Amino acid sequence: MTGGRDLGSFLASLQSMNLETISEVAIDNTLDQMKERNIDQLRHGYDSKGNRLPGYKWEEYANTKHAQNALPGFGNPDYILKGGFTGAFVAERSGDLIGIYSLDGKAQKLEERTDDINQDRQKGADLIYGLGEKEHNSYVKEDLEPAFMDEVRRALDQ
Repeated sequence: MTGGRDLGSFLASLQSMNLETISEVAIDNTLDQMKERNIDQLRHGYDSKGNRLPGYKWEEYANTKHAQNALPGFGNPDYILKGGFTGAFVAERSGDLIGIYSLDGKAQKLEERTDDINQDRQKGADLIYGLGEKEHNSYVKEDLEPAFMDEVRRALDQ
């Protein structure tokens, strides 16, 4: 038998595998994808609950924004003008919590605007940051699961 692995060493690798640590590493390795999915969700005019972002009050501005990005549909914002707000997005994990937020100076104003308008009375930040169900499911399937399996394979190879 050459170049192979015996069942005993494979079993030992399985038993020593720490799935919690592997999960944390996989999440940490895919935080950028999560952040980009959040930005894309906004680009299409949706909040973290899968609802439309609060519409524009002024038709003239709605016309201007629609000419820049038609993806969200006329009158629906995307919270992206020059990219400063979304360009300053940060995604991080602290223990069991994952957070996305923006370090841009406009962040608080956009969060307060969303807070003032939304009907669910949730904090505006909770509606801006985070993934809706569709984006969350895509993140898990397309980003997190492959990263998790890569880490499992890496642990088995040790």
